[in-house]
Amino acid sequence: MQQQQRRLFKTSLLSVSLINMSGPAVAAAIPLMAQAFPQRTLADIELTVSVTNFGILLLVILAPFFVRRFGDKKTVIAGLLLALVAGCMPIFSNSYWLLLSSRFALGCGIGLFNSLSYSLICQYFSGDERSTLLGFQGAVSAFGSALMTLLISVLIHYGWHSVFIIYFMALIPLILFSIHIPATCNAPQADAVATTWRINWRIPAYALYLFYIFAGYMILIFKLATVMTFIGYGDAAWASLLITLSTVISFPGGLLFGKASKKLGPAILPLSLLVIGIALILLTLSSSLALTAILILAAGFVFAFIIPHFFNCAAAISTPATQTVASSILLIGINFGVFLHPWIIRMIQAQGSRSDLLFPINVYGWLFIATALLHAGYLANRYLKGVKNYA
Repeated sequence: MQQQQRRLFKTSLLSVSLINMSGPAVAAAIPLMAQAFPQRTLADIELTVSVTNFGILLLVILAPFFVRRFGDKKTVIAGLLLALVAGCMPIFSNSYWLLLSSRFALGCGIGLFNSLSYSLICQYFSGDERSTLLGFQGAVSAFGSALMTLLISVLIHYGWHSVFIIYFMALIPLILFSIHIPATCNAPQADAVATTWRINWRIPAYALYLFYIFAGYMILIFKLATVMTFIGYGDAAWASLLITLSTVISFPGGLLFGKASKKLGPAILPLSLLVIGIALILLTLSSSLALTAILILAAGFVFAFIIPHFFNCAAAISTPATQTVASSILLIGINFGVFLHPWIIRMIQAQGSRSDLLFPINVYGWLFIATALLHAGYLANRYLKGVKNYA
């Protein structure tokens, strides 16, 4: 019975991640929404998708305050309820402003539990078990994203309202979490509150590292269709399929993170960056759909190691009182990396020929390879000095 309860406990914790990446899922319905709101510009319609990320970022920052006031369980349940109600609201409305506000509210709901989907694993588990579950967490996020994409491909035939039915999936973690996760104390001890913001200096450094990585990796997502069309061996449809496959391949990548981390230790990060860097450079040389597919899948597979690695490192140097704050800081780095990616790419593009679409991809490829080598040298130096804590 105890073993069964432990499995249910883990499943309930991981289930929260099912809708972590659900914000952009409805992007496929943008053309239909544009037809439904002819008085609105395309930018207005696209805003209903991107505004979700703003809500996520805002509430990720504020989540530690809610946790201190209401406790972990109530905060997660409140976030899931808000995501469920706000996510499904467009099914029943033809108002643009209600659509826009509900999408923002959806992001706020996700932001409430986003950091807790990581920090609760770090609070309840340690060592190899924590590494394995953090990998599983990434796999569940990838599975949820892929499942929503698949459902939308069917639902979209019934009109733009129908695609928002996918947010009823929030009922799964809401029920599991409510039943199987114990409530935490609503009023933390005074000493715990006093130390909540006394985080290790490495946490902001990890956030900057994640910002740098995500700002570069997003070039695979945003530029793939342009590159394939420009070189002439594929179109936007093929690019969309490859991007979807890169998300799907992160599912087994997440499942294998625990074993890979146990064998490779801290070397898993520079090795992952090395693979992604090589993939970016070879992408600029590719003239084959098959080769590009291999490169995208390889990059997507190792990219699944990066987030759980950083959260595992952050957990190792954080106290229970600072886990949620640490997770929030890392997520801020990730979201800013994605958000500012277009401007960073423009800055790189300005240093080369504006007509050379491959220039920023090449630059970030070599930057990732250089970063991997520098990081490997840093780890080797610490190993020679006998330092065992690489976090």
